[in-house]
Amino acid sequence: MTSMNISLPKALKKKVETVVEADHYSTPSEYVRTLIREDIKRRKEQKGNKKTPAN
Repeated sequence: MTSMNISLPKALKKKVETVVEADHYSTPSEYVRTLIREDIKRRKEQKGNKKTPAN
């Protein structure tokens, strides 16, 4: 696995820490990976649901 560093405002960092604690994620990285996977899945679903224009 590779690393990627991100910068967050203090308020957003606190919210991430709160979710990690409340939802029993092992680390903030685990939570962020989950968010990214969910976003990728949502985007694929949206792309599949787009209708092609009638010719």
